[in-house]
Amino acid sequence: MAKIDHQAILDAVLKEHKVVLDKDDPIMVTVTINRLILQKYIAEVEKILEKNNEKQTLVMKLQLDQSKKAAQEIITKATDYASQQARQQFQEYQKELQGQHTVANTQQSHALLHPSNRAATLLFASVCIAFGALFTALII
Repeated sequence: MAKIDHQAILDAVLKEHKVVLDKDDPIMVTVTINRLILQKYIAEVEKILEKNNEKQTLVMKLQLDQSKKAAQEIITKATDYASQQARQQFQEYQKELQGQHTVANTQQSHALLHPSNRAATLLFASVCIAFGALFTALII
């Protein structure tokens, strides 16, 4: 708290009340005592505010951590679901293609049915899902 300008107080009392006070007047002692008391209470209030700020920071950090954990769970579940759906669609597509080919055409089967291509297709789908999850995590 800034030091009190005693002369400004003396001038204000003279101007408003037409009373001349001296800098050693007992009322000026009261002004000094009042300033000291206010400084003490202001210091206590500042300590309380600092503690409250620390508590709020902790609560916000906890909420942020919980939000991140929830987001990670959602992304993991979404990724698992999308991966499962991609596998299911691929298997259905594979069955459909196998049904269209006769035994005589087994050597000329569709390229996606080849084991190395199936693995590549699933890997590609998994990578796409992982990038989507990573992108979503970065946004959150």
